[in-house]
Amino acid sequence: MKNMKRSLVGISTLLVMSSALAACGGNSNSNSSSSSPTTAPAANTTEAPSKGTGEKVTINLWSFTDEIPNMTKKYMETHPDANVEFKTTVIATTDGAYQPALDQALSAGGKDAPDIYAAESAFVLKYTQGDASSYAANYSDMGLDDQMVKDAGIAQYSVDIGS
Repeated sequence: MKNMKRSLVGISTLLVMSSALAACGGNSNSNSSSSSPTTAPAANTTEAPSKGTGEKVTINLWSFTDEIPNMTKKYMETHPDANVEFKTTVIATTDGAYQPALDQALSAGGKDAPDIYAAESAFVLKYTQGDASSYAANYSDMGLDDQMVKDAGIAQYSVDIGS
């Protein structure tokens, strides 16, 4: 059941990313993705470039497994013209390392802070409804209305926990 929840959270994240990235599509000759963990990134100042500039959008993605970063690789394979680059940071939850690092990165701010981050059912409420909820966006903040969320097939409990 725990793996199923992780998979559903990952799939939900990918669906939301796919919707958000649809606007980032553009012409680009490179689609590299780097995987370089960092320990203390700063906050999000990533903005979509104006159309036609050819400038890539960098999305800082944090996770505690390689599942979601692997989904971004698949996304880039199936959307080679996407004008986006994923900078991934993977920190295992072993010894409780992920949450403190994530908290530090989110509170530090700056261009290297996570734009998208994974949260497990054991601690997701902290980031969706608790102390760190100011670092999260709900679906409407990302331009997704209730019908779009329903059409994406996101499990209702994932919608509820993140609302």
